[in-house]
Amino acid sequence: MKANDNKLGPYSDAEKADHSNSQLMHQDLRGINAKYATFRNSNLKHANLSEANLEGANLQGTNLTGADLSGANLQGANLEGAKLRGAKLQNANIKGTNFSDADLKNINLPKKGIDWQGADLSGANLQNANLQGTNLQGANLEGANLSRSNLIDTDLTEANLTNAKCYLIKAARSVLKEATLYKTNFRRAGLNETDLRKANLEKATLSEAWLNHANLSNANLHKAVCLKTNFESANLENANLNSSSLIFANFEGANVKGAKFRQSNMDKVRGLPDPF
Repeated sequence: MKANDNKLGPYSDAEKADHSNSQLMHQDLRGINAKYATFRNSNLKHANLSEANLEGANLQGTNLTGADLSGANLQGANLEGAKLRGAKLQNANIKGTNFSDADLKNINLPKKGIDWQGADLSGANLQNANLQGTNLQGANLEGANLSRSNLIDTDLTEANLTNAKCYLIKAARSVLKEATLYKTNFRRAGLNETDLRKANLEKATLSEAWLNHANLSNANLHKAVCLKTNFESANLENANLNSSSLIFANFEGANVKGAKFRQSNMDKVRGLPDPF
C-alpha cells in the first residue's frame, strides 16, 4: 500500500514505506530514515537527501538529477536506471550499490573520491565523470560508458570492464591489476604509469593509447588491437601479445623479457630488440 507523501519531511521515518511514482522534486528530505523503502520511478529531482538512510532502498528508475545525497547511506540500494546527472555524492556510502544502467554523466565526485568497491555499474553512463581517486575494486563496469572520464589514481583492482567504452579517458597511475578488460575500448586513452599486472586485455582496443611506464607484466593482450600504441618504457615482462596487431607501436625502452609475440602483426614497430 502506497504511503502518504505529505508526511515526508526532514528526519521523518519512512522505513520500508512505499513512495513509488511520487513527485518529490525539491523536497527537503535531509536525514530521512528510508531504510528498505521504495521510491521506484519517483521524481526526486533536486531533492535534499543529505545524511538520509537509504540502505537497501529501491530507487530503480528514479529521477535524482541534481539531488543532494551527500553523507547518505546508499549501501545495498538499487539505483538501476536512475538519473543522477549532477547529483552530489560527497561522503556517501555506496558500497555494494546497484547503479546498473544509471545515468551518471558529468558527475563530479569529491577530490579524494568515494568508496565504490563492489558496486554494480554495468551499463552505466559515466561519460565525462570525475572519478579521480575513487575506490572501484571489484566493481562491475561491464558495458559501461566511461569515455572522456577522469580515472587518475583510481583503484580498479579486479574490476570487470568487459566491453566498456574507455575512449579518451585519463587514467594515469590508476590500478587495474587483474582486471577483466576483455574487448574494452581504450582508444586514445591516457594509461601512463598504470598498474595492469595480470590484467586480461584480450581483444581490447588500445590504438593510439599512451601506456608509457605502465606495468603490463603477465598481462594478456592476445588479439589486442594496438595501432600506434605507445609502450615506451613499459614493463611487458611475460606478457602475452600473441596474434595482436602492433602496427606502428612504440616499444622504445620497454621491458619485453619473456613476452610472446607469436603471429602478431608487427609492421613498422619501433624499439623492439632483435630477434623481434
